[in-house]
Amino acid sequence: MSVIPTGACVKLQLESSDSLWDRRLEPDIVTKQKLTILSNGQIWLSSYLEGDSEEADHSVRKERLKISADDAKELLTLADCYSSEITHEYVCDAGTWKLKLSNDAGEETILYGDLFYDPDSITSKLSDMIRSKTNRKDLLLFDGNVED
Repeated sequence: MSVIPTGACVKLQLESSDSLWDRRLEPDIVTKQKLTILSNGQIWLSSYLEGDSEEADHSVRKERLKISADDAKELLTLADCYSSEITHEYVCDAGTWKLKLSNDAGEETILYGDLFYDPDSITSKLSDMIRSKTNRKDLLLFDGNVED
């Protein structure tokens, strides 16, 4: 059972996986990402491939990014505020995401859902905001809506 954090959110960890059977047939595409955002603006991103090459199912890219502490705190605050409103959409043939929010008291909340794009959903709005603040259109995030 998840605990809804009561302190200030200081860390967001999001694991997104779009590794469906039909995606496995496409050679060497990123199908999984792990994103960590800290309140000081530090960001870690790991991307993984699936396919038939030697690199398949392995981390192919690990990056450290930086955004302003103000932008990071805005993202963490919004994710934390909206976490109670995030609903699990059940979608057939969709990837999944797992979100873990940690606060300054060491409490965590963990949420799960399917990669699903709905422009009116909170998760798609959070995805758009994270892409905008990080200037990264290639993130899977909550909706899998990779915009290369």
